[in-house]
Amino acid sequence: MKTLPLHSGFRQSLAVLMILPPLVFSSGCSPTNAEEKNNQSSSSDQPYYHQAQSVQLNQLNSYSVERRFVGKVQVKQNAALGFEQAGKISELMFDEGDFVQQGDLLASQDTELLKVERKELEAQLSETEAQLNLTRANLKRLRQLKQNGFTSTQSLDELQSQQKVLLASRLRVRAALDANQIRINKARLYAPFSARISQRMQDSGTVVNAGTPVFQLLQEGNNEVRIGIPVRLADSLVDQDHTSDLKPALEIHGKRFPAQLLALGADVNPATRTVSARFQLPAYISAVNGQLAYLTLNESFKAEGYWVPMSALTDGIRGMWNVYALSPAESEYTNPEQAVYTLQSRNIQVLHATEDKAYISGAIQDGEQILSAGLHRLVPGQSVRINPEQTLSMQHPGLSGDVPEANLALQEEN
Repeated sequence: MKTLPLHSGFRQSLAVLMILPPLVFSSGCSPTNAEEKNNQSSSSDQPYYHQAQSVQLNQLNSYSVERRFVGKVQVKQNAALGFEQAGKISELMFDEGDFVQQGDLLASQDTELLKVERKELEAQLSETEAQLNLTRANLKRLRQLKQNGFTSTQSLDELQSQQKVLLASRLRVRAALDANQIRINKARLYAPFSARISQRMQDSGTVVNAGTPVFQLLQEGNNEVRIGIPVRLADSLVDQDHTSDLKPALEIHGKRFPAQLLALGADVNPATRTVSARFQLPAYISAVNGQLAYLTLNESFKAEGYWVPMSALTDGIRGMWNVYALSPAESEYTNPEQAVYTLQSRNIQVLHATEDKAYISGAIQDGEQILSAGLHRLVPGQSVRINPEQTLSMQHPGLSGDVPEANLALQEEN
C-alpha cells in the first residue's frame, strides 16, 4: 500500500492543536502563583521584633532593709523554790508538769525536833510564870511590912529587881516560842503564784540545806519575748511601734504576728553590745519558756532610687552594673502594642539587693521603662517590642522580704 504525504496546512493545524492545551493550562494557573509570590514578598518586607518584658520605674526617696534578730521566750516569773532552813523533806505533794495555784502546799519538812523544842519552851514559860507569881506575892507582903516598919528597903528593892528579871525572861521565852512557830511554818513550802512545775529537783526523805531548790516554777500566761537589738535601732524600734506602717513583727514556730514593745533596757550588754527589748506575747500564741523567737525590724535609709527585679541587671565593664532602657524609636506603627523601642545600656549603682530584687540609682529616670528579664538574649542597640501582658510597675515592696506577685511570676517564666 502506498502512503500518501500529509498536506502542509494540515501539519500546521496539528501543531497548533498540540501546543494549545499547555498554553491554556499555563494561563489558568499563572494568576494564582503571582499572588502567592506577592504575598510572600510583602511578608518578608516586615522586620521581626523580639517581644521584650519590661518594668516601669517608680522613684522613691528611701528604702527599707529588713533586719532579723533572735531571742527567747521568757515567762514573767521563774522561781526556783526551796526551804529557808535545813531539814529532811517529809512529803512532796506535786510533781513535774503539775499546775499549782497560789497558796497551794508543795512540800513539807520533818518538824519533830521543832515540836520537842516548842514543848521545852512552853515548860520554861510556865516555870517563869510561876516564879513571877511568887515574886509578886512576896513583893506584896513586903510592901505591907514596909508600911509597918518591919522590913528594910533593901529587901523590897531586891524583890522588885527579881520581878523585872522574870518579866524579861518571860518575854524571851515568848519570843523563842514565836521563833519556833515561824520555823515550823517555814517547814511547809507554798506556791507564791499560780504556775506550772517545770522541774522537781528533790525526793522525799532527802536532807537539804537552806535554799536548796526543790521545785522550778514557771508562771503561765503573760509570757514575754526578750531580744537584744543594736543601739542604733533602739529609737527606730520605738518609732516604728507607734507611727510607721512597717511595724516590727515577731515570729515563733512559723507564726508571724505584730510585735508589742513593753520596754527597752537601760544598759548595753557588754558581751553582745545590744540593748534588751521586751515584747508582750499575745494570748493566742502558745510558746514555752526558752523557745526561740525572731524579730523582724526594718531599717530605713534615705536615698533616691528604684526597685527593680534582679533579672533586670547585667554586668558591665570594670565591675559596673547595667540595665537596658527602652527608648522609643521612630516607627510607622501608631498602635502602642506595635511600637518599637531601641535598647540602651545604662550604668547604675546597686544600693541594696535581696535574693530577687535590687534598689538602684544611676542614669535612669522616673517613669522610664527597662528590660525586666531576658537580657542575655538581647544587646544594646537592638529594636524590640514590649509585651503589654508582662509589663510591671515596681512599687515600694514594703518589707524587704516581700516580693510582688508579678515579679515572682516573671522569675518563674525565666
